[in-house]
Amino acid sequence: MVDTKYNTFEILQIAERIERNGAEFYRRGAGLVESERVRRMFYKLAEWEERHEKLFGQMRKEFGKQMSELENFNPSIYMRCDPRMIEGLAMSVIRPESAHALTGKESAKEILERAVEIEEDTLVFYEELKEKARDLSGVYKIGDIIKEEKRHIMVLGRLIEELV
Repeated sequence: MVDTKYNTFEILQIAERIERNGAEFYRRGAGLVESERVRRMFYKLAEWEERHEKLFGQMRKEFGKQMSELENFNPSIYMRCDPRMIEGLAMSVIRPESAHALTGKESAKEILERAVEIEEDTLVFYEELKEKARDLSGVYKIGDIIKEEKRHIMVLGRLIEELV
């Protein structure tokens, strides 16, 4: 078996994928719920996820630029974590097929509960990523996204309470 290594650049690509998949999940969920309020919130959450994806893309481009400016850059020295652990966390968060797994037979509450699970898994991933980040700018940016993910969970929780 080939031992695959990931550098910060690749980890940020994984984070972008998580956000893209999250946005797709929310857009799909919005099309399946009857509640106008839940539908609007799902579209808003999709926009937030898209914003996160762009931020991680920007961070990845900045990192790539920094890498190209360094002569003897060694990604294994830059990374302080086991890349397989990060990859595993990323894939446990939300897979592209998660949005397509919604059949339309779920209630709004069931979709909201699944969304909370996804947000909680995403939060765990970003907390782990923040611990492994080496530059302060990345730590702060990821910290800001963690705050937003927590806000997503609170918003979703309130919506669930309204449906009960």
